[in-house]
Formats: sequence, structure tokens, C-alpha cells
Amino acid sequence: MGIITQRYTKALYELSDVQDICDRIQQDLRQINQWLNSNEDVLRLIKSLVVPRKEAVLALNALCQKAQFHELTTNFLKLLATQRRLKYLPGIVDSFDHKMDMRAGLIKGQLVTATPVTKTQSAALERHLSSKLNAQVHLANEVDHTLLGGFIVRIGFYLVDSCLNTQLTNIQNVLKGKK
Repeated sequence: MGIITQRYTKALYELSDVQDICDRIQQDLRQINQWLNSNEDVLRLIKSLVVPRKEAVLALNALCQKAQFHELTTNFLKLLATQRRLKYLPGIVDSFDHKMDMRAGLIKGQLVTATPVTKTQSAALERHLSSKLNAQVHLANEVDHTLLGGFIVRIGFYLVDSCLNTQLTNIQNVLKGKK
């Protein structure tokens, strides 16, 4: 995440926290994220450097009013448009979500396995990790058919790789004299 994304996210988060409207702003940002993922026109508006600033501000203002966004969200989006920073919006949305997760004591991670895991297995691993990390852990499950067995857990910058592919590669490196 870039410094610009961090600065804008921090400013928006702090303003919404002072006003005690973080949840409302997060809802607005999630709606914006849905627009970005489903509407080519909104995506073009955000990525375009050709659209004049005033037109971008007017378009965003109309979208925000139609969606009944909070005034802080509307003003924030208009500021991004005026400063030609709309391209950072997807990162800001993700970063704001991350701040809200941290506020709630929630850590999101990813569990990659060779075969699908049951809800019971996933829940047991989440409970175990939650007790070790002293926070509520939620894992998104993904199946990677290229894995021979085992699993990989990614939580932030931490990685637990106990898949057979890695173990075989490590053995191969030891046999070749590499470490």
C-alpha cells in the first residue's frame, strides 16, 4: 500500500472516528467498491485523467446523492476527484476495511489446501490461531489443485507453509547441497 493511500485512509478514518460514524463510512465505501467491480462507467471515471475535475466532481456528487452517502463520504470523494487521486480509491477502500477489522480485533487470513476443507476443520484452525494470536481470526478458504497435500496459511505478512510441495523442494535443495 502506497503512502498516498495510507494518508488519505488515515484522514478519512480519523474524521469518521471523531464523528463516531466509522460504520456508516465503511458501508458507503463498500457500496463504492461494488460500483467499481460492476460498473464500467464508474471505473472509467475513476481511472480517467481526461475527464475534467469539475465534471468528475459533479458526477460523483450526483452518484453520492443518489446513493444517499454520508456528507463526509461525498466530500471525501469530491476531494479525491479535485486532487486527481481517484485512482487510489480501491486501495483506500481496502485500507479502511483493514482499519475497521483491526478496530474490531479481527484478523483476516487465507487458508490454501489441496482439497476442500470442511467448515468444522476451518473453524478449528481459526480457533487455534485465534488463541495463539489473541485476536479473532477469519480465514478465507481456497483450493489449489497444484498442491500435493498439506496447507498454507497466510495472515498479513506471516506465512505457515506445510504443504508437501515445499517440503519436497526443501529436501531436494538439501540433497543438492543448497540451503
